[in-house]
Amino acid sequence: MGQSCTVNTCCAKEEIQMIKNSNRSIEISVKKSKHSLTNKKTNSGQVEEANQNEIPIQSQHNKASIKEIQKYLNSQNENQNIHPLVKKTIGKLEKIKLPMILLKDGATYEGEWIDGKREGYGKQQWPDGSVYEGEWKNDKSCGKVVKNINQQKGRLIHADGDIYDGDWLDDQANGLGSYTHDNGAKYIGEWLNDRQHGRGIEEWPDGAKYEGDYQNGKKHGNGKLVFADGSYYQGNSLISI
Repeated sequence: MGQSCTVNTCCAKEEIQMIKNSNRSIEISVKKSKHSLTNKKTNSGQVEEANQNEIPIQSQHNKASIKEIQKYLNSQNENQNIHPLVKKTIGKLEKIKLPMILLKDGATYEGEWIDGKREGYGKQQWPDGSVYEGEWKNDKSCGKVVKNINQQKGRLIHADGDIYDGDWLDDQANGLGSYTHDNGAKYIGEWLNDRQHGRGIEEWPDGAKYEGDYQNGKKHGNGKLVFADGSYYQGNSLISI
């Protein structure tokens, strides 16, 4: 399509370059600012596993027996660390709503559980004040925007005031969603793995607006950038700004 400037107030090439070099973009990446909702292995656990692998085993029978013992001991240790109320949900195939539970990373979770995992609707808050409220599946945030206003969707409120509202999949923003920055800037559109990806609209407090394509969190492809004074740039050369 190329560049397209159809009015006298269309910005010059120098202005476009200035936009590319400025901080005009919201630079949204939920992944960088939100906490991981899944547990990670400790370094000590990895060292222990490595040492165990170095033990010489004389036969396959002994090797299998030791693995079974290790598996049993690991499950026993995990069960000891599980909250008593969460233990009661293990083996249950129906959602059970529990009061606020303190998790190992210091976060709190209040909501539904199935078989020892967060499943259904729930609210989790981290020590820094960040909050996710919405749907969970297999211990991961998995909210979904729906047309019925009475149904729920996933919402993450960052400690700095930024808010994401929309679709979730495997603890990441995926699908349609809006991100409102604490300074008033806002993005509404498509997401892939916590980044703007697809079609979207971005608006700034001064009245400037961009509508068009995004790729991996950046403007990329065909789009229209309207400036606060009404001038605009339209084309398919808005790459990575």
